[in-house]
Amino acid sequence: MCLPPDSYVLDRLEGDVAVLEGQGRTWDVPASALSPDAQPGDTLRWDGTHFHRDTQDTLARKARIDSAMNRLFGKKDR
Repeated sequence: MCLPPDSYVLDRLEGDVAVLEGQGRTWDVPASALSPDAQPGDTLRWDGTHFHRDTQDTLARKARIDSAMNRLFGKKDR
């Protein structure tokens, strides 16, 4: 597998294939190359042999997404 070093986001798992998003495209990689705790939406870093979950970046991404969703949809007082 030849992937440039960077971060990727786990989009979904399809059987034994993991679909990653990164660098403006998708990548199909063996699910066995992911750390066992990886979940869709997680940021993953490639170390040359495996993808490891980047917990700090995953949490930061989720916070940015939550903030954008709150701005977009707003919180209604009822």
